[in-house]
Amino acid sequence: SDQALASFRAAQNKYAGSHVPLLYMGMEYLRTNHLSLAGHFLTSAQRTDPSDPLCCNELGVWSYRQGDNMEDAAFWFVKALRLHV
Repeated sequence: SDQALASFRAAQNKYAGSHVPLLYMGMEYLRTNHLSLAGHFLTSAQRTDPSDPLCCNELGVWSYRQGDNMEDAAFWFVKALRLHV
């Protein structure tokens, strides 16, 4: 996990402006149940590239895992599906 995050940070420095390192850092934090950090990186990735369905899907997973706002989770999952089709 630490090794993965270090790699993603290096990629973020090398590819400044890309949403992909932010997305994968968010996914790693989500995997390790660090929900506040996951939300930070996932929303940053989505703001950088609003048309990426994977960002929207992961924001849906994050919203669902928080457990208090299923409407937000549904919003992100539907948006991911619409972007994918």
